[in-house]
Amino acid sequence: MKKRYIGAGIIIAGLIVVGAVAAGSGGDDDAPATTTVQPIRHQPTTTAKADDPGRISLAEFEALTEGMTYEEVVAIIGGPGELTYQSKVGETTMAGYSWKGTAKVMTGNASLSFMDNAMTSKAQFGLE
Repeated sequence: MKKRYIGAGIIIAGLIVVGAVAAGSGGDDDAPATTTVQPIRHQPTTTAKADDPGRISLAEFEALTEGMTYEEVVAIIGGPGELTYQSKVGETTMAGYSWKGTAKVMTGNASLSFMDNAMTSKAQFGLE
């Protein structure tokens, strides 16, 4: 229990020191404090499909179904994915591929798993 109080005391003391240093380094005490805040400007989302056919859209992702071959998947997406893992156990081959999303800003991605060249699972984040 004592260790918890000592740790909390050290953190509080550190915050007080940091606050005092920040307050003391303000420069001219008569000058009003100003802060400039820049708004976050999101660029309009544009697609990168024309530049890189190996990107995937949400519509393409949703068109993929379990059991499709890798070649069928590539035909829907329009380009190959990046091999993320591959293993072979006995006669069974497993592989995983990933594709970047089509948005140039804040791009998402998709990951697909295959067993013996048949898609077994899919996951995506942030696709548009």
